[in-house]
Amino acid sequence: MNLGEKYNDLLNKIEENARKRIEAESMNSLKRQANKERKEAIAKGLIDDGIIEITAQNQNLINSGWKNKEGTSKRCDSQKCSCGSRKDHWNECGGKKHNKTFDNEDCANLNCPNKETSKGEAKHGAHVYNYDLFGSSIEWIVPFCVKCNLAEDGKVFTLKMGTILVRAAKAETCES
Repeated sequence: MNLGEKYNDLLNKIEENARKRIEAESMNSLKRQANKERKEAIAKGLIDDGIIEITAQNQNLINSGWKNKEGTSKRCDSQKCSCGSRKDHWNECGGKKHNKTFDNEDCANLNCPNKETSKGEAKHGAHVYNYDLFGSSIEWIVPFCVKCNLAEDGKVFTLKMGTILVRAAKAETCES
């Protein structure tokens, strides 16, 4: 290959890399726009008094991409609300409004490994978050079985249809 051919080959590679970078940046821009629209849709009406219910109308928007927040059981008493336990918080601030009680709830994880035996097995009020929708600082309480609540950090899960999510922040629910 002579010098002119090497030069043209190098230019072609540079152009190809530039094209790929522009395509990747365009894709990232589209993803950011989709996330912005998703957040705006949620802000416009899916949250009602600190509560979200996963329904047929919104399940494709909000039921996947959830993670369990680790270390929340070790938080100090000043961060806990007057409801008492997180199960009581879920009952008082969300369950009653939807005629549900925590003790009759299944684990909210769609892919619960105990799903054959999890009827009424939600024993924990799990703190969960969805980074794509709300960031990691906005936490919600959902009914989880022991095994799902203690799953490894960072594991992404999907919530079942009909799941009631109650904001964990006492200032936005029980003490507002």
